[in-house]
Amino acid sequence: MVLVGGLTACEGPGLPSVVEGEPTCKDLKQAGDPVKGSLRQPVRLRVMDGEEVIATQMLYGIPESSPQKTRFLLPDREQKYTLEWAQCKGERAPTPFDPRDKAAQQKSGATSGYDCTEVDVYATVEHSTQKGDVKSHELAWVAPPNPACW
Repeated sequence: MVLVGGLTACEGPGLPSVVEGEPTCKDLKQAGDPVKGSLRQPVRLRVMDGEEVIATQMLYGIPESSPQKTRFLLPDREQKYTLEWAQCKGERAPTPFDPRDKAAQQKSGATSGYDCTEVDVYATVEHSTQKGDVKSHELAWVAPPNPACW
């Protein structure tokens, strides 16, 4: 650990991490409302440092109407992680809001979001990040066994 001007310099704030290659599916209408999120069976991505879970991110697929990649924060440091890719066993009911948007979920009056309690781990991949290197925070999508969209 290095002290710089009385401050500890171990790691900086988190850097945005992005999932590259997450599938985009056509928008669907149900009862006249557009359905957001694409995968019938979402994917749970866990970023692990040994046994410690650093981040958990649900991946629902990218809606065609708002093609924004899934983003989340990881610590800005040089580190080797294990990425655990798991697909939810149950199907997610289509919703008229993007499941990544927690504010829209609350506004809609939904009492609970999709609960992915049972998963099948289908891949574990080693991934290294470098301090200050945004490119090292790009995580390559690993396709699930059932990539079906609504």
